[in-house]
Amino acid sequence: DLRSLMFDFLARSESNGAEAIKSLNGEGLHPKFHQLDLCDLASVDRLKTFLQQNYGGIDLLVNNAGMAFKVFYS
Repeated sequence: DLRSLMFDFLARSESNGAEAIKSLNGEGLHPKFHQLDLCDLASVDRLKTFLQQNYGGIDLLVNNAGMAFKVFYS
């Protein structure tokens, strides 16, 4: 049951992250949200510091930053 897990949700866009958190809350999940832009070293450093201070590191990382596209066959 995922509701017993503690997890954080990361997104580059704060508005997209807030929308995702709202949806997850509706599913009974309550992740913490962090804005993260891998091109912004200050953003990366803030997250690293938070994770070290609050969790001592990362146990599991899932990267779901794929691209969606359709392929049409004729």
